Amino acid sequence: MIRLSALQRFACVSLLACLAQTAFAGSSAHDSADTDFPLVHTRHDPDGLPIVVVVAQRDAVMSDFLVPYGVLSQSGAARVIAVNVDRGPLETGAFKVTPDMTAAQFDQAYPGGADYVIVPATADRHAEELMWLRKQRTRGAAMVSICDGVSLLAEIGALDGRTATGHWASLRDRRKLYPKISWKTNVRYVADGDVASSAGVSAALPISLALVGSIAGPQIASETASRLGVIGWDATHDSDMFKVRPDDLAVHQAEILLSLKPRLRGAACTVAVDCPRGIMMNSMPGALSQVMTNLVMNALLHGFAGRKGGAISIHGEVDETCVILRVSDNGIGMNAADLGRMFDPYFTTKRGSGGSGLGAHIVLSQVTEVMRGTIQVSSWPGAGLHVQMRLPRTLECKG
Repeated sequence: MIRLSALQRFACVSLLACLAQTAFAGSSAHDSADTDFPLVHTRHDPDGLPIVVVVAQRDAVMSDFLVPYGVLSQSGAARVIAVNVDRGPLETGAFKVTPDMTAAQFDQAYPGGADYVIVPATADRHAEELMWLRKQRTRGAAMVSICDGVSLLAEIGALDGRTATGHWASLRDRRKLYPKISWKTNVRYVADGDVASSAGVSAALPISLALVGSIAGPQIASETASRLGVIGWDATHDSDMFKVRPDDLAVHQAEILLSLKPRLRGAACTVAVDCPRGIMMNSMPGALSQVMTNLVMNALLHGFAGRKGGAISIHGEVDETCVILRVSDNGIGMNAADLGRMFDPYFTTKRGSGGSGLGAHIVLSQVTEVMRGTIQVSSWPGAGLHVQMRLPRTLECKG
């Protein structure tokens, strides 16, 4: 079980920031520092640090919870408190995080309530969380949702008559369930009065930085972004790129490698792609891009450590129902003990040298949870790392 520390917050957010670089490359730091995020709110104590609560329960989406917690903590702009409505840790698979307080403990310590409450997406059973959110709302808290945490804000009526956004896949349901809300698409985040909402997981980082700017000003937001390696965090977004859609696998891989060309050139690394044209997938192109980017960057950081040059091969083929993708490198390889822990969160052989221990874990979650496939790895010292993924050719998704 892990209790969040400053180091772990930084490791988590740093990796997610790196993964977001391509998506944010269109904005400059200066442009984002001037981003309009009109979250109107009067703090309980204008002269002190505001109290920001990231609230969750056992089955909260961990990335929605960790990213704003880490960004706000790194900024120094607020007193950030992780609150669990339930007792016990937050869990995702074998990964557990112990929050700072329960909701009851927070209410006792801060009877006046929070200044800001950040609401991640969570499981269906959230009656107690809704009750607690209503209480904080009556005490004057501004509300910020991450991804489909917006549904909880809609349930308590905080968004009635306002504009909001959420994950693209739930748009149809949200329009049906909450017709009093004007649902906006193709934006990362929306602020309306003292309530703000964000789109999917890729929007957690930009809305968190925008909130830092709203609380502490654009200079602090820029400094925080710089420490995390983030170029821009404005609201510009194309949600359609994340939808289930047909993609030619060979073209998709070529686009990924084009975005990584500067890093590959700097490492004197070659990549051979064997993906015949015409292999079509109805899947999640954003998730696949993240997986392939992480695997290539893993080879550069770990497989070719201490040496100049290396070779990566990407092979694609298809059977009746699945696309089989194999990614191999001729790097230093891994021993059996390290290989067995490769997908564990925060496990890295490069602690302190650029490794956060979350890259492979994100690969696993994207392959198995988002694209509903399987992944196998094999390696031995001196013989590189070999990854095989089986991904459904057609991924059904509501939206």
